Amino acid sequence: MDTGWSQAEVVALGVEAVAYAAFDAGIKAVFGYPGTPSTEGFERAELLIRAENAGRKAHWAANEKVAYELALGVSYAGYRTLVTMKHVGLNVAMDAFVNSALTGVQGGFVLLVADDPGMHSSQNEQDSRYLADFAHIPCLEPATGQEAYDYTRDAYGLSERLKLPVMLRLVTRLAHCRGSVARRAPDPVSSVGLPHPSEVPGWVLAPANARAQYQKLRQKLGPLLAEIGPYNRLIPGSARRGLALAGLGRALFFELAREAPSLLEWPRLEVSGLPLGGDLIDRFLGQTDEIFVMDNRTTGMTGQQPVETVDMLEAIVTGLGLDPAHVHTIVPLAKRHAENVAVIEAALRHEGPSVVICRRECVQASRKGVNREHDRCVREAARG
Repeated sequence: MDTGWSQAEVVALGVEAVAYAAFDAGIKAVFGYPGTPSTEGFERAELLIRAENAGRKAHWAANEKVAYELALGVSYAGYRTLVTMKHVGLNVAMDAFVNSALTGVQGGFVLLVADDPGMHSSQNEQDSRYLADFAHIPCLEPATGQEAYDYTRDAYGLSERLKLPVMLRLVTRLAHCRGSVARRAPDPVSSVGLPHPSEVPGWVLAPANARAQYQKLRQKLGPLLAEIGPYNRLIPGSARRGLALAGLGRALFFELAREAPSLLEWPRLEVSGLPLGGDLIDRFLGQTDEIFVMDNRTTGMTGQQPVETVDMLEAIVTGLGLDPAHVHTIVPLAKRHAENVAVIEAALRHEGPSVVICRRECVQASRKGVNREHDRCVREAARG
């Protein structure tokens, strides 16, 4: 197994692509706390650092807050650093996380957060992008393993220009998706230098300092939007049906477009970086009329837990005011292809909003009876 810089291309998980990129970007240290789906990111970085044996550091921490603070100390000293955790771990690190936006950073600081939509191995499914917005820091969201590598390399320069931490958000399916990743020549491990002595009081967030630091943070919003702008794009289309795509959704869309090329005629808002400028949103909304919603009843990985909204999408959309006559549920099976095409075509012909929900239980979950108790309760409720 190759662990150092001897191959320009490697086969890696999404989180490992982040580790390769951080190593190649010249990080001095990596810290983390284990939790699926983020764990392999730290482990790969640790392998690279130990194989090189050149004075870099890799340490698991007692918890995510400690890991974040250790990484922040490395950044204050002017070196690049990486910290890894899963979405619920960011809750533990919130104090250090939010305050680091106020204190700012010195060396490039990248936070790898692996979210777990569908709760494959987690107690809840949070969206860490909201926390990046809350803290006023940039967030990059790749769609492929190669983008995970490229965006991480970019993130270190972005962090040092803005003097802010940068969140790199992955989800389970990308974090654990294995593919070919092209590496670039590495940067040396070097310090950008210590901050000017006048900046050091900003690290102590006593109220007077914190108020001044908050004003400086708000002043970074304009440059931040300018830096993030190239990661988002609006693709015009000839249809009035639009698609807003972010993260892994972009990769899944292009897979689908291979089977249905006409989808490429739809206007698309492709989002890879946050915050997102309002002008881009306004331009996109001016080109679109219709939205489609698709739902998976059961997660398709370990655990196969029913999601909290199981069988509730119909009630949710009708509760929002949608006419029940234009809410359709289909079963995506080959034997129902003609029937499903007819439903979708009818929805497209309708002048107003329509919702088409694709629902089919995971075969493995069906065999195990994962939803048996839920289905019994639904039948009893229907009987009154």
